[in-house]
Amino acid sequence: MIVLLPFQARITRSLYTTLRNAFIELGYTASMSGLTNTSQYEAAQQAITTAKGFCVELFNEGSPQAKGLKKVPRVVIKVERILPGNIGFAAVAGYTENNSNGYDKQLYQNIMSSLFLNISYISNTAAQDRLMGSVIHQVIGSRKFIPYLYTYQNLSTPIVPNPNEAFLMEQVNYYDIGESPEGLMERIYEYKIQDVLTEYPETTSIAKIEEIITHPFFGDLPLVDSDQIIHPTE
Repeated sequence: MIVLLPFQARITRSLYTTLRNAFIELGYTASMSGLTNTSQYEAAQQAITTAKGFCVELFNEGSPQAKGLKKVPRVVIKVERILPGNIGFAAVAGYTENNSNGYDKQLYQNIMSSLFLNISYISNTAAQDRLMGSVIHQVIGSRKFIPYLYTYQNLSTPIVPNPNEAFLMEQVNYYDIGESPEGLMERIYEYKIQDVLTEYPETTSIAKIEEIITHPFFGDLPLVDSDQIIHPTE
């Protein structure tokens, strides 16, 4: 049976929330706390624009239609490709005892995967460009572990991060689009997330076998008369 593992959504949503929290802390993005509809959020963003001169919009993965009107300044996360990783497992199954008086046989994917994604930020003033670049370098930099903020079972509600669960982001490329005729500047940082599991382990339940008990033979061997012995020469 095929069971999908939403590894890509878990990574990008954790990254999106981490970046968004940084902009909220600096006062350049409205918090959704206490807001109940889009109109309230837009009003909160407008209040930031009035106070600071601009506010930052963040976009995670999604279709262009789902992202609505494109405003600047904005930060966009986009997955580019998934390639084989460097870490692999031997084709040996592991066994763990279950609650059904048996064992679960687990067979993991034989090689992990590496995910490549772009973080781009678009601006039309130097102040916007400097702010977004500074936040991205502060939060991620060239190489940093980003905590998982969601579980596979719940990709909607952030959790308190577990210090033992994180993914490593490492910058592998940079380029910029330059100024467009509209006066927009776009900078793009490419990151590699090395060696992540992309598949659930294949699990098969195995029943326990009954214990084999050997009973030693006690007592004398039956007596055999000499005339009952058959010799090979006869």
